[in-house]
Amino acid sequence: MEQKTNDHKRMPRRYRKIRVTKLVGSDPVEFEQPQYEVTVPENTRADHLLRLSARVRASAVPVVYRITESNAASHFWIHPSTGILSLVSPLDFEKKKKYELVVEAQAGEESSEARVIVRVEDQNDHAPVFPTSLHETQITEEDDRHLPKTILTQVTATDADAGEFGRLTYRLSGDGVEGSEEESAFAIDPLTGAIRLLRPLDRDPPHGRAQWNLRVTATDGELEAHTDVRVNVKDVNDNAPFFPSRTTTAAVSEDTPKGTVVARMVATDPDDPREGNNARLVYSLEKNVIDESSGSPIFAIDSELGVITTALCCLDREKTQRYVIQVVATDGGGLKGTGTVVVNVDDVNDVPPRFSRPEWTLDVSESLDPDNVLATLTVVDQDVTNDFAYRVVPNSGRGWQMFTVEGRRRGGPGGDLRSLTSLDYEKPIHRKGFRFKVEVTDMGRNGWDDKYHVDGAWVNLRLVDENDNVPTYISRHARLTLPEDTPIGTHLTTFTARDLDGGGQAIRYQVAPASDPGRLFDVDGSGAVRLVGGLDREVADTHSVLVWAVDQGTPPRTATATLSIDVTDVNDNPPFLSEPREVQVTENSEAQLVARVKLGDPDDWRQGHGPPFTISLDPRAPPHVTDSVRVTLDRRGDDGRGVGVVWTRAALDREERPALLVPLVVGDAGWPSLTATVTLTLHVADVNDNPMAPAAKTVTVHTMQRQGTAVPLGRVYVQDPDDWDAASKTYAWSDPQAGFFLDTSSGHLSMAPSTRDGRYELSFKVSDDSQGQFGVKANVTVEVKTMSSDDVKHATPITLAVDPGYLVKAEKPLKENQEPSMESAGSRVWLVTPGVINADHALLYRKSELSNILGVEVKTVGVGTCQEHFVDKVHVPAGTEKRSTADSECENGCWARTVLSSGFSIVDANTSAVVGPRLEVQTGCGCDNSSPSPDTTCTPYTCLNGGRCVSTSTGTECICPHGTWGSHCKVLSRHFEGGGGRGAGGGSMSKGAWAWVPPIPPCAEVHISLEVLSTTKSAALLYSGPEQGTEQKQGNRDLMLLELSQGRPVLLLDLGGGPVTLTLNSSASLADNTWHRIDLIWKDELMEMIVDLCLGSSWDEPPTLASAAQNRTSAPVLPDAHACRGAARLPRNTRVLNTSGVLQVGGLVYPLPALKTEGKSAPRHPPHFRGCIRNLRINGKLVDLGSGVLSSASSPGCPAADCLANHLHCGLHGRQVFT
Repeated sequence: MEQKTNDHKRMPRRYRKIRVTKLVGSDPVEFEQPQYEVTVPENTRADHLLRLSARVRASAVPVVYRITESNAASHFWIHPSTGILSLVSPLDFEKKKKYELVVEAQAGEESSEARVIVRVEDQNDHAPVFPTSLHETQITEEDDRHLPKTILTQVTATDADAGEFGRLTYRLSGDGVEGSEEESAFAIDPLTGAIRLLRPLDRDPPHGRAQWNLRVTATDGELEAHTDVRVNVKDVNDNAPFFPSRTTTAAVSEDTPKGTVVARMVATDPDDPREGNNARLVYSLEKNVIDESSGSPIFAIDSELGVITTALCCLDREKTQRYVIQVVATDGGGLKGTGTVVVNVDDVNDVPPRFSRPEWTLDVSESLDPDNVLATLTVVDQDVTNDFAYRVVPNSGRGWQMFTVEGRRRGGPGGDLRSLTSLDYEKPIHRKGFRFKVEVTDMGRNGWDDKYHVDGAWVNLRLVDENDNVPTYISRHARLTLPEDTPIGTHLTTFTARDLDGGGQAIRYQVAPASDPGRLFDVDGSGAVRLVGGLDREVADTHSVLVWAVDQGTPPRTATATLSIDVTDVNDNPPFLSEPREVQVTENSEAQLVARVKLGDPDDWRQGHGPPFTISLDPRAPPHVTDSVRVTLDRRGDDGRGVGVVWTRAALDREERPALLVPLVVGDAGWPSLTATVTLTLHVADVNDNPMAPAAKTVTVHTMQRQGTAVPLGRVYVQDPDDWDAASKTYAWSDPQAGFFLDTSSGHLSMAPSTRDGRYELSFKVSDDSQGQFGVKANVTVEVKTMSSDDVKHATPITLAVDPGYLVKAEKPLKENQEPSMESAGSRVWLVTPGVINADHALLYRKSELSNILGVEVKTVGVGTCQEHFVDKVHVPAGTEKRSTADSECENGCWARTVLSSGFSIVDANTSAVVGPRLEVQTGCGCDNSSPSPDTTCTPYTCLNGGRCVSTSTGTECICPHGTWGSHCKVLSRHFEGGGGRGAGGGSMSKGAWAWVPPIPPCAEVHISLEVLSTTKSAALLYSGPEQGTEQKQGNRDLMLLELSQGRPVLLLDLGGGPVTLTLNSSASLADNTWHRIDLIWKDELMEMIVDLCLGSSWDEPPTLASAAQNRTSAPVLPDAHACRGAARLPRNTRVLNTSGVLQVGGLVYPLPALKTEGKSAPRHPPHFRGCIRNLRINGKLVDLGSGVLSSASSPGCPAADCLANHLHCGLHGRQVFT
């Protein structure tokens, strides 16, 4: 039976559970519980255990409690009055585990007894104990028998605790004990403490040790004890001696006596020196050096100490500079180790110095400064510890006092000859030359007095004249005052210079480019300066022209003269419209003053070449202008300069004509007066005075279905003559469609970029509160067509001579009563031709036909040259950045290319609109020789000439057919049939052979090379120039023509400064049915032509394609008469070939434009080429001559080359046949 007393709140929790057994019945005095049980942890100090309570019938009689049995040790005490049983002294579980007390309760004469059982709870109060702090054992190293094996069994501990706290476990730590048994050398039994050896032990360093220290830990789960274990390893002779350094270097003087210590060799043996003779070493020389004369060894060694000494007297460094000997160290067990000693013999100054030659003859430039070394007088001395000294022997010869000899500061032995004063060839005494004697000593014991250690040599020195004088002008400055209409070709002045060097060298004159950026002046070989360009005071009223006089020395020296020119004004500019240039008047308004027009004039007003101005309406103005506008002159306006007063005569109607171009005739006060017609643009501001009408619109969208912003489609259109009332209109869907978005306030429509191809019919309602119109119908048809990004990137731009709106407008022609807009340079249209390579060439070839088909003039085809500023002239959709590059900003060349920009371009013409990806032309300075980035996926443009594109883990790869070359399958040769043949596409435009390839890049340095095989003596090989079939225009005269004339190459080059012809008058013709290579180079105002790389033979055995493609050249040479190489100067400041379109190979489609320098008005047409051309390279890049090339009467490959490769002559049209 279990009960809980009410005293549990006051007692500790460990005493609360009490088991009671009733022993007595109902007596006068009776315990509430006949038996009590309580548990007490051992070692508990004095504490209350429980309270006993007895009932007494006579309540007035007090109860007295006492312990009557089992308390002999007095561990317990009970309070006589309260019955509280207390612990007086600690209990010990290990001595006694349970106490049974008998407690008596007495009230008067009556009493009662109860039994209290006190159980003792065990506590972990004893730590484990090892009998000794150190255990030691010994094993033999490298003993692997009976592994694993027990090496210690007595490493055990005791614990005085009984029960669970007396059970011990063991663990091991220390040397050779790792995380797992596979890696450890020792292990311990966790229950018995026995230590086992798991693998053989190594005693010797570097990885072994003579003593392995372990620690054993015993634990009862809470408390621990430790003891150390020392495992001593007994050595065995298992290590050979070794020298710490395999090679020891020592030094000994060459005059050292016998017995001199050279070095001491000390070997190391890891074995135990206390274990027998395991580490006792004996030294010996295994490979000694033997003296050839005596046959005796040169060195000896002490067998115990390892000290090496010389075994004979006096070494000779000049005979042997170094000895190599081998030392052996042997231990007591016969194991050996070897080391090498390198003995360097130190030098003693015992050999005299000698000059390398007895006499020196020198040619010395007069321009060398005194500090410069004129010559190094080399000295030979077999000794290495020399202290050389040099001197010029006094009074030894002419000019001895002007020179000195000093020891070289670096390098081998020798003396540097220097002059003490400046040398000048122009001084007669110096011009005769010098002769003197020099001496050297290695500073033996007596210095210069020791004649055995002194040697002498003679020096003969002649001065060489140098270009050390700058040309001298007779007059270095001239000033002129010229009117700005001074004729071109006028002689301005002459600067004459002379040069004192070389008896008067030839002098070349040149205008400094930076002082003449406009290229207005030129100077000839006599120094005469002429005007070669037109002066313009309004551009520059002064010029400071620097004229250089450059001699022919190396390096050339330059003198500068200055021509200062003041330019006076000529009345050559009519007045211009200053302000305003555009004005606005509201339609339907009454006649009113529109503007007071002010004029300006760039001429010099101080000379009367300006105001007062006159202004009037042009009498040739069209009737609708004269009927609407009148102009008067206010002579007092603008401070007396004169102002034109413009009035309207009546109300204007914007719907009839949105703008008036008012022609004004203006004149200045010069004599004679200059007049001009200027245009004032009068815009008619719209008033919402017309109602709307339903209308329909068609939008054609070309998209690439890429992610991004919405595609703009233009504005929803309703027919309304008013066009400034957009703000008063509101727009709403009649039937909304997914993927299309409407701005209800502006009417602008857009589309999701991922919209699929197809035709979409959209309907809208348009309202105008001001007109009281609501729900006017407006329908929009959207046609979506997808294009690939690769096709778009290869699109070809063409420029049409028409406004963009005209191209997309449904109603053509424009209204007759519409005021003609200001002249537009045209519109750029990008044509996408999927999969067609060189589409721009085909369009350029059919340019005239294309113009006829379109009914619009095609002005340009392709990107054009980067120098052209057409980007600023043609229409560019809103938001497109304009980019252009000027000649003056790109001295080293420029580039232009098509790029795909973000967003879309839109041309909106009310009833129709066209939307497409935004393309633009980027330009920049420098020569763009970079290769296009490789394709990451296969496209129709990846592989040429039938190559098959395959995708790889790194991108793409072309599987090329036979006869092609390179990663893109280029064809490197082409055959031309000469005259006859039909044009590309079957046309008859050309009657001869030709092929078109990409143009020459506009770079300041160009290198073109090609190889030709032909019997044709006269033919065009390469041409790049102005568009043929048209007259040569000023500013667009650049051209390059390479042709054969009588079998010899002729190069005609014009970089804008005038044509220059270069002809190689070689004795051999290139039309000999063998391969010949021609290289063309131009840079730094010099052009050069080389035949067969000046190898002196033909090119029948060409280098491999890899080497042929390198296309590098050495520095250009000056013009010479060599038969294989020629060069010519180009006009100054000409750097870049500014041509666009194509490079024509093998012939010209049209005759050449007439050249001014040829004195002919009729164009000429060089014959077409008959033969083969291969390995055409432009700035190191091989040009494809394969099937994608636009051509006539030519084909890829060269059949005749196969014959030549096998030493057969089949003729140009022959083909090798295999039988």
